[in-house]
Amino acid sequence: MSLSTLETLGAKHHAAIDRAIRNLLNTDAALQAFAQIVDGIPLSGVACNDRPFSVMRGDPILRHTSLCPGALEVTKTFIAEFQLGILNFDNRLLGAYQSAPFEEHTFRLRLIELAAVAIHQIAVLLYKRNDRIHDQHNNDPEYSVDAVTSWERPWDPESGLVKLPVLPTRFAHSYYTCVEQYPEGVADAVGYWAEKKVFGGVVVFDRSGSWERKAEDEPNAYFHSEGWQLTFRIWRLLDEQQQPLVDFLLSAPQASMPSPLPLIASSKNRKRIDPDDATPHKIYRDPWERKFLTSWQRHCRRRCVITELDYPERVFHFSREVEGAQEDEETWKEGE
Repeated sequence: MSLSTLETLGAKHHAAIDRAIRNLLNTDAALQAFAQIVDGIPLSGVACNDRPFSVMRGDPILRHTSLCPGALEVTKTFIAEFQLGILNFDNRLLGAYQSAPFEEHTFRLRLIELAAVAIHQIAVLLYKRNDRIHDQHNNDPEYSVDAVTSWERPWDPESGLVKLPVLPTRFAHSYYTCVEQYPEGVADAVGYWAEKKVFGGVVVFDRSGSWERKAEDEPNAYFHSEGWQLTFRIWRLLDEQQQPLVDFLLSAPQASMPSPLPLIASSKNRKRIDPDDATPHKIYRDPWERKFLTSWQRHCRRRCVITELDYPERVFHFSREVEGAQEDEETWKEGE
């Protein structure tokens, strides 16, 4: 992969993505996410929300109820002094963004993609700095960053319960932990977690078609959320979600436009796909994000419970069928 900085862009396109990234960095979502990375471990409330069934009594992360002194200040200084010129992007992405006229749909998509990659990279940089503010205020070896990260949930082999694997970091989206195939290893897993916290999900796209000839046909961006009362499936943004996001990214600092982030899927977001089916259908940002599963592996991981939270399109069609059956029954009774 050939990489370049934003300096290779023309003035107008450079100004747009510069503004977009800085607007994101000025959100509270970005500040809180990056401050936790600087601290070394997530807050207990965040960890419980991210993976509610993996945190239980005895987990030392439950003690981490607030940021350690200095973490927020270090993060604010980092954001204020951050130079976008140190970020590197795929030349193909930069070229697609540069060639897209401002008024076109593809410009909006590539703007969102560049912004997501930037947030991801910044999280990688912060994680690799290894600040670990938490360890500077802790003398308990069982409550250190390493101890919290490596803590393993007690498991009884006779319980019949599945033994949950220990993830390489507590900053993780469950579906983005293939660290052995990531260019930056564990740091990339942290980057995906940061996307989830800032945007509302890991930002992915439909790569199934060649959109160069008819760019307007490319679907909107997809988000892959995770957390309590959030769908586990990958969902496509509606126009009324994507456009306010773009408007915010391009807004002038003096406009003080409120951030729409993080975005949350609703029952209106009916264009969805199961995570295990996404890669075969080419819904991703990079093909190495998740491991490619065989059709049998995907079948074994199918969820047997269909809820409106995760499958609004199926519940919608089912309710329509029920309504139709009721109407038919009423018509039949009237004809008696």
